[in-house]
Amino acid sequence: MPGAGGGYRRLVGRGARRTDVELVEDDDDGPRAHAAASGPSRAATDSRADGPTGGAARDVATGTPDPRSSPWAGRRRWWTVAAGLVVAAVAVGAQTAVDARERAQDARLASVPGVVAPLPADLEVLWSATGDELPYAVTWPWSDGVVGLRTTAAQGRDVVSLDPATGATRWRVPLVDAPDEEAADVRAVGSLCVPADDPPAPPSALPARIACLASDVWQVRRADDWVRSAPTTSRVVVLATADGEVVADVPTDTVAGTFADAVGMLDGVAVVAGSPADGGTEAWGLDLATGAELWRVPVSAGAPDPYPWWRAQVVVADGVAAVVGQRDVVLVEADGTVRRTLPRDGGDPEVGAGFDVRGGLRLTDGTSTTFVRPDGDLQLDGAAVWTTVDDGSAPGLLLMTDGDLRAHDAATGERRWEAPAAETSTAVVLDGRVHAATREGLVTLDAATGEVLWRRDAEGSSRSVGAPVTDGRVLHVTRASGDGARELVALDPADGHEVGTVPLPAGVRGVQSVGGLLVGWDDDRLSVLGGRVGRRAG
Repeated sequence: MPGAGGGYRRLVGRGARRTDVELVEDDDDGPRAHAAASGPSRAATDSRADGPTGGAARDVATGTPDPRSSPWAGRRRWWTVAAGLVVAAVAVGAQTAVDARERAQDARLASVPGVVAPLPADLEVLWSATGDELPYAVTWPWSDGVVGLRTTAAQGRDVVSLDPATGATRWRVPLVDAPDEEAADVRAVGSLCVPADDPPAPPSALPARIACLASDVWQVRRADDWVRSAPTTSRVVVLATADGEVVADVPTDTVAGTFADAVGMLDGVAVVAGSPADGGTEAWGLDLATGAELWRVPVSAGAPDPYPWWRAQVVVADGVAAVVGQRDVVLVEADGTVRRTLPRDGGDPEVGAGFDVRGGLRLTDGTSTTFVRPDGDLQLDGAAVWTTVDDGSAPGLLLMTDGDLRAHDAATGERRWEAPAAETSTAVVLDGRVHAATREGLVTLDAATGEVLWRRDAEGSSRSVGAPVTDGRVLHVTRASGDGARELVALDPADGHEVGTVPLPAGVRGVQSVGGLLVGWDDDRLSVLGGRVGRRAG
């Protein structure tokens, strides 16, 4: 992706990068010429260098010291030059400090999940893929490579790494063969991949290793109903993201007939979960070096499958694995110790990892959300807002919505502020402000107080403000132009004024940030957008 040469950066980014300082020397002929033209001649002055008291020579006409003969005259000239050099040094030092701050700011922004690179003046489609062709990424920092699980009924399941600039396949590792049924009658419900670094990689980096569950469970249409195919294989395959090298390949059916349909990595242990033959859910730990089962705990013993596409889930956060069964959630440590068990009460699991920077497990029943934590849950009214970018400028901020937008303390749940009629599902937290996309447009609030700082309303049925993406310096929103085409509008986050536009490629209806890349979408395809480095607006 292009760097600082983008068109928007030129309009609202850095100012002049160079400070010019002119040094003016003291010309010896200047004062003499002035004296000759307007004062007594040199012959009319006292020729003594010093008076009786050792002072400067004096002008005989006025009795005032002759500035040319003062012992400080030469020194003043050097002081003038020295002062100029000091000014120049201060200016250079100040510019160096500014440059250093900007480099630090660029590095900081590059490490914030969801922040895109500065955009060029002309956006192009670098490459496109259909939903089936594009892998489901393990994590969202795609700028280092698109690595993840790709599932199609025609080709089965494989893990691929794609070049983010071209879409070319860097490497491919097959996991599961395609099913026998017709492609139109089959849906994927089996495999998944998760980060496997120990300790975990930061959210802005692609993990060095991933662990993938290779399962041949499919959802198949038969007559007018969907059913799950019976698994015949289930393995945990650990891969190096750099080259696809298989580091480990361990079967999960350490108990005959019990296959895993979820996996998570906790302190080097593969925590897997699945349904035994008598129903319910179990979780067990696997040693990836030997394939041995380390421990096994029940989660929802004897509970029947509620629907064909249901599957257990394993969500790792805060030093525990939360295993989601049909009726219960069990929090288990890497050695198999059960920290505690909580009933689901009908709540549907939502995994925030990869989207919400906080990660972890959320359970929602439609009116409230429970944030599952090792030592005590946090329950709040409404639904959690998807924070697409959070630069850390409002620490501990947790956004919820149920028609109004509310901010809570993430640790205690205490309400910080409420913004009426600002319902939103996505928001950007940047530089102490919350930028929320609502049905009426874009509203920006003070992250500390909830005060509305500015609004940008949707402009009629043909012009709209969508969810913003950001490079950390400006906000980009999608807008339909008068001829039906679409464009990106750059907004100053301080006050919302428009600072530039760039047309979207033909057919692209909207954009989103995916791991540092700008991804456009239409009804059929996703397209990675970019441009040639060095293009500028205007």
